[in-house]
Amino acid sequence: DAISNVEIYKGSYPVNYGGRLSSVMHIRQRDGNNEKFQVSGGIGLITSRLLLEGPLKKNKSSYLVSGRSTFWDYLIRGAENPTISDSRANFQDLNVKLNFDINQKNKIFFAGYLGRDENKFGFDVLRKWGNRLASFRWNHIHNAKLFSNFTTYLSNYNYRVIENDDLASFVGTSRITDYTTKTNFTYFRNPEHIYTFGGSLTYHRLTPGRRIPGVSSSNNEVDLGNENAIESSLYFGNEVKINKKNSINAGLRFSHFSNIGP
Repeated sequence: DAISNVEIYKGSYPVNYGGRLSSVMHIRQRDGNNEKFQVSGGIGLITSRLLLEGPLKKNKSSYLVSGRSTFWDYLIRGAENPTISDSRANFQDLNVKLNFDINQKNKIFFAGYLGRDENKFGFDVLRKWGNRLASFRWNHIHNAKLFSNFTTYLSNYNYRVIENDDLASFVGTSRITDYTTKTNFTYFRNPEHIYTFGGSLTYHRLTPGRRIPGVSSSNNEVDLGNENAIESSLYFGNEVKINKKNSINAGLRFSHFSNIGP
């Protein structure tokens, strides 16, 4: 309910998506209704969802809050079979978006995402993982042919394994955190020539793995330490429309990756 549209590039993709090994999926969040308050949702056997949207200031700003969850956990916990009742299978996610029309040439957007999943079968370890994202975007129209987007965001992926066995209990964690600032310009020279150029700067912080033993556990503590890096890029691209059925995408991209610290 919170998604406006999805673009999938399976092979070749525009130059602003460089720095990847294969395909790209670009998911755009929908803006909230800036005219009236609305509620929508649904209850199902697999998932249930709820969406709230409305204006902060009519025709000037709006909000959107969307959540989704599953009730599998409540069903399997009541099972008589201990292998099933001790299992876990659930997920939740939350989307939030705020947008403000400052004037005819400037718009700003705040967006957030939180996703959490759990999985456990019988007496196996409990696995938890999730993603968090917070972003700010400024859209500016310079003139009739040139506009830009400035974006800064924080993204975090975390994974956790929990073993509750008394003699071998432990909590294992790993984490990936990115801090990114990027800018993108689009210039419409004419309907047949569209230019794209910009750059980005990302600080990567990776925690490969850490194991914390329980109080009565015979396991040792393990900490692989943190890995830190800076990734930067500059790019320039041009889309040329030959006719109604054919076009050419050409571009240059410079990428740099550097480890930081020990």
